[in-house]
Amino acid sequence: MFGTYFSHGTIRKMVVAFGSLFNNITVARKDNSGVEVERIKVPLSYANKEKFLRRIRQNPSNNENLQMTLPRMAFDFSQISYDPSRKRNTTLRKVIEEDTATRTKVKSMYMEVPYNFDFQLFIASRHMDDGLQIIEQILPYFTPEFTVTLKLEDNFAKKVDVPIVLTSTTSDHDYEGSFDDTRNLIWTLEFTMKANIYSPVKTGGVILEAGVMFTDKEVLDNPLITGGRPAGALSRTIIGSTGTATSVSGGSADDHDYTIRLDLHKDFDDDGDGIGDWITS
Repeated sequence: MFGTYFSHGTIRKMVVAFGSLFNNITVARKDNSGVEVERIKVPLSYANKEKFLRRIRQNPSNNENLQMTLPRMAFDFSQISYDPSRKRNTTLRKVIEEDTATRTKVKSMYMEVPYNFDFQLFIASRHMDDGLQIIEQILPYFTPEFTVTLKLEDNFAKKVDVPIVLTSTTSDHDYEGSFDDTRNLIWTLEFTMKANIYSPVKTGGVILEAGVMFTDKEVLDNPLITGGRPAGALSRTIIGSTGTATSVSGGSADDHDYTIRLDLHKDFDDDGDGIGDWITS
């Protein structure tokens, strides 16, 4: 069962979508009179918290005169967990036409599986005002969720609304150390993205006709009354994909004076009411 390759790139698309929410945040610097003198775009990278803090607190090169520029941000994809509250019937399938011209093939996929994807956003600043400006540009959009529309799969999930919930906001300020140490203000925002994972897409043919067998309850109850036909069988109707009866066959009426036919066409409608009738033999 496992081992058949398929990939929709769903998780990668969600990671990219989350990071793109915060890649255009800026910080303004003002003079004593309140006039803006500089605007800085806050850089964003993908890293876990430990690596992010290590790069800030340690010298990234052999040149001791260099320091990492702050403010800056980083985000991390931390956890995947199943969400039973959004579970749907997994035996159901979605079906679409593969070729609208011939209409002989269909694509199908089982229902999506709900998962929660946890993200963390880290904000580092040297000045309190810088960190507060960044936080203020993020929090108003999450109430507590912000919904993005993503294309997670090419056939069945071209436009999917995915809510991103802000679950917590914490701050960590470095007050310890000597007076020569640089103070770092760290903010951590935790998010949960409520999305789905999609199963492989399968291709199959279209059912063009179906057969329906009608039976006589009296014959079924008394197998001796068969009259040379299959026990209980009155008639068999083959119905095409357009809803028309293409052929009708059945047993004789040796023991009964009628047969029954399921007819969707007026060809077998004696009284003209558009409904298949009991036809006397």
